[in-house]
Amino acid sequence: LVIDGLEPNRQPIFPSGLTILLALFERLKIRTMNISGGALREGLIYGMLDNLKHNDRRTQTLNTAIRRYHIDKPHAVNVKQLAINLCKQLCQQSTFCHLDTETVLDAAAMLHEIGLHIEYKKHHEHGAYILNYIDLPGYTRLQRAAIRDLVGGHRQAIDLQPFALYHEDVKPMLEGLLRILRIAVVVCLRRHQQHIPAIELKVDGLDWTLTFPEKWLKEHPLINAELVNEAWLQHKAGWHLTCQ
Repeated sequence: LVIDGLEPNRQPIFPSGLTILLALFERLKIRTMNISGGALREGLIYGMLDNLKHNDRRTQTLNTAIRRYHIDKPHAVNVKQLAINLCKQLCQQSTFCHLDTETVLDAAAMLHEIGLHIEYKKHHEHGAYILNYIDLPGYTRLQRAAIRDLVGGHRQAIDLQPFALYHEDVKPMLEGLLRILRIAVVVCLRRHQQHIPAIELKVDGLDWTLTFPEKWLKEHPLINAELVNEAWLQHKAGWHLTCQ
């Protein structure tokens, strides 16, 4: 098969591709087809299918880890729900969210206390170490790395060095998720769902404003103090956080 412009490595598969295309035209009654200047790589389609296929497997993976490492599941769910809510608001006001965004944040929130059974003071570091070595069926290598680094950075001083290794297309998303996870952990400090408020997030670049229900911060002085400290830690990392 010799056609001008057809690369030699494409020649063996051209007839089968043409056959499939003809069948699609006939079956779907397609009349015309226009050539596009861009293309959707098949890997993206497979990734979307994998997200659906792996959903149950990921749930099983998280539940297994929760049981194995004695994680407080109700508390983890509270952190996850608040984090996902803030994430949705972030994604509405930014352009760096994609298919992996909520998947990674969901797992990091559910597993953020995976190292707590070893020691409290540095349990985020222990958690990152554990996640670096255990298997997480249903998650890709990049997703596992992101989950590990989010868990490792969810408390105390902010170290952005682990995130410097990611591609520029991914780094802003992960830094945004890190901020969200840290905020969610602080707000859920009381470990009771009735103490978790509805929070509005306003994003202006690196400047974030959290608006709480009226008098909520005044009625929760411990959490308010922790949020003030978190705002300072984020300021040192080059971000700006206002809680009102």
